Amino acid sequence: MASFSRGFLDQMMQRRVLRRWERAAELAPKQSLGDLRQMRQRALQLRQPLDRVLHVADGRLALPLIGSDTFSKPLHTDWAWRPQLWRGPIFPAGIAAAATKSKLGDEVTLFHDCAVSELTVRQI
Repeated sequence: MASFSRGFLDQMMQRRVLRRWERAAELAPKQSLGDLRQMRQRALQLRQPLDRVLHVADGRLALPLIGSDTFSKPLHTDWAWRPQLWRGPIFPAGIAAAATKSKLGDEVTLFHDCAVSELTVRQI
């Protein structure tokens, strides 16, 4: 099993990166639009893997037992399934003018029979 590095240099680098993004957040209101676009793009690149880590961690840490993916079910229910869409954040979080067979995360596909799609979906 791979281990997430916890060495001295890793901790030092983590603190430095955190300070950098805290400073970027403070400077954002004063940045030019071009610089702000670049800053936003970098933040989005960082956000996607962070969201994935948080999603997996939140899901696993919220489980009742280690290694179990059970959750409470209604009385007399034989089985239940909770799709990724209901367990945590997905990417993309929303779709405007969603076409049929649009993917919502890895486990859900949206089907509809609208000739002109006026369907908008967003996870909040």
